[in-house]
Formats: sequence, structure tokens, C-alpha cells
Amino acid sequence: MALPLSPETLHIITLALVVVLAFFSLFIWSKVRSENQRLTQSIKLLNDLYKHTQEIQKNINKSDADKPEQLTDDVLKKDKALQINETKILGLIKRLDQADNRLEQLEKEDPQIRMYKKATELAAQGLSVEDIMDACQLPRAEVEVLKGLQRK
Repeated sequence: MALPLSPETLHIITLALVVVLAFFSLFIWSKVRSENQRLTQSIKLLNDLYKHTQEIQKNINKSDADKPEQLTDDVLKKDKALQINETKILGLIKRLDQADNRLEQLEKEDPQIRMYKKATELAAQGLSVEDIMDACQLPRAEVEVLKGLQRK
């Protein structure tokens, strides 16, 4: 037998659910942001490795052709360095792909995340509560909480 709940109790339960969903949305947003930062760092490392590889290539081109033995040793060393850099770059590319896949997985895990993310973006753009409710199919109380969090 279900106990009848008063409107105040229902309002408190709804508000609690909205707060939990808001915190969950913030948690997912922080995870996405963290992944984006890791991707940015990986891209910077790739750029640094590329520049280093270019410098090695320039040094190979500048090698003294009058010393064949030295040139051969230099070429072998630089070829090995290029192979190491290539291995590192391939590893970083693999990590980028994994991070990208994880980011997509996080976004696909819960369709509500996309809805709340969109609602948060619309709130940041200054849309009215009614417009956000229409666009995201969210109850007024949830939209008002999101707007309140946006103001902070």
C-alpha cells in the first residue's frame, strides 16, 4: 500500500533529484574537461616531437660529407633517433584515439547527459527558463536549478 505524499514532500524529492542530476552533470563535465586537457597535452607533445624530428633531419642534411665514416655513424644514430620518435608518435596517436573513444563513450553512456549539457549551454547563452524547457524537455524546477547554478 503506497502512502500518499504531500505536495511539499514531492517538491523536496524533485528538488533532491534535480540537485543529484546537476552534480552528476558537473561530474561528467569535469571528466570531459579532463580528457580535453589530456588531449591538448598529447597534441603539444606530438608537435614537440615533430619539431625535434625536423631538427634531426636538418642536422642530417648538414652533416659533413667529407667524412664518410663519421657521416655513416651520424646517419645511423639519427636514423635510430627518428625510429624512436616515430614509435613515440605512434604511441601518442594511439593514446589520442583511446582518449577520443573514451570521450565519445562518456557522452553516449547517458542520453540525459547530452540533454543537461545542452540545457547548461542554453542557460549560459541567457535563454529563458521556458525556452530551455521547450528545447530540452526538462521540468521547470530542473531548469531553474541549472539557471541558478549558472549564475554562480
